[in-house]
Parts: sequence; C-alpha cells; structure tokens
Amino acid sequence: MATKGKKAAVSKSKAKAKPAKKAVPSKQVRLYGHWLSQPAQRVALMLRLTRTPFSYSHVDLMTGENKKPGYMKISRFGQVPALECRGETMCQSTRILEFLADQSGKFDGRSTSNKRTVREWLNWCDDRLVNLSRARAAIRFLKAKPEVIEYTKGNARAALDVLNGHLEGRDFIVGKAPTIADIAAFPAVALADEAELNLKDWPNVYQWCVRMSKLPGAAMPYDLLPKESRA
Repeated sequence: MATKGKKAAVSKSKAKAKPAKKAVPSKQVRLYGHWLSQPAQRVALMLRLTRTPFSYSHVDLMTGENKKPGYMKISRFGQVPALECRGETMCQSTRILEFLADQSGKFDGRSTSNKRTVREWLNWCDDRLVNLSRARAAIRFLKAKPEVIEYTKGNARAALDVLNGHLEGRDFIVGKAPTIADIAAFPAVALADEAELNLKDWPNVYQWCVRMSKLPGAAMPYDLLPKESRA
C-alpha cells in the first residue's frame, strides 16, 4: 500500500510540473544586422549567451540597404536588427530580447516581480541609457557641432549616474544573475569611450561592465557580429 501511495504521489507531482521551455531551434534562426549597430549587438549577445547558433545577414547601412524594398519587407521600419525564427519575423531589439528570453527560459528574471522590474529597466535603457548611443553617434558618425555633442554627453552622464547609483552593492541590474536588462545595456555602456566618457568615473558601472564581458559566450561589442553574411 505504501508503494502504491508513493507512486500516486509521484504521478500527481509530475502532473503539476510545468512543461520545460523549448529551446529556440538553431537551424531556423537568422539575424539581420550590422556590426556597428548597438541594437544588433544586443541581440547577438543574447544569442551567444543562450548558445543559440544562428545564420547572419549583413545589412549594409552605409549604402542604404536597410531602406531598400527587399529589406523593408523584413523590417517595416528599415532598421536593424531583425530576426527570423520559426517562420516569424520580428524587429526592434527589445522585442527580440523578450522573445528570446521567453523561448529559451533564460535571462528573464527568476520571479514574476523580477520580470516586471526587468521590463522597467528595458524601458529605461531605451529612454535614458540610449543617450550614450546618441552621444557616440554625434561624435563618431554625425560630426555634430560642439554644443550638440556636449548636450548629448550631459544626458549620457546623467544616465550613467542613475545606473551607477543603482548598481551600488549589486552585481547585476535586477536580481543576483544577469537578465535581458543587462544584455540591453551592455553594448552602449561598453562603448562609452566613443562618447568621450571614461567608465572609471562611474566605478560601479565599470565593474558591472567587466562582469558582463566575462560571462560565458560574451564578447565586446565589435566582436559580437561578423562584417559579412554567413550561413
């Protein structure tokens, strides 16, 4: 009788168990991007950290390939990145990160509360931390006027101030493990020098950046994507 009871309990336990997340099928994943694009770098970092092999299509932003009809059919906004997976095509890096986190069951926070906080930080990255990317673009690509550069750098400094204060006593942005909030933030922060900002002026951010760069599968932004398409 005890044995039957034990078997019944085990069966009941299995019945209540949640189904495991299905891994993203590697042979059905194609990333469209450009090696200089920080949004594309975000997605490439996520794919590497989840050890998801992917094929890659280089979109030549310098010649305007992203605005040609062929690519506009893939990405309605004419931007990189775009991702094809399981017959679905999607664009915008934050949306793609959330999709990959859901599909892989990784880097999405370890509780419902954490997941909500992760999404708050994702929105903050796209609203405030993006000022780092704007300062970089003003200096490196747009050759903007000094007053414009200083304005964007001021906004970037303010964002780093917020992140530096938040990371006091923390290893990662949300919880005790990296999430897509960290993955979203990393490319912009890691290239802060191109915005003429020294990360060592924000020591908590600097140490966080070092930790991120040492995660298994991670790489610095310009090493995340090739400069040509690959199968």
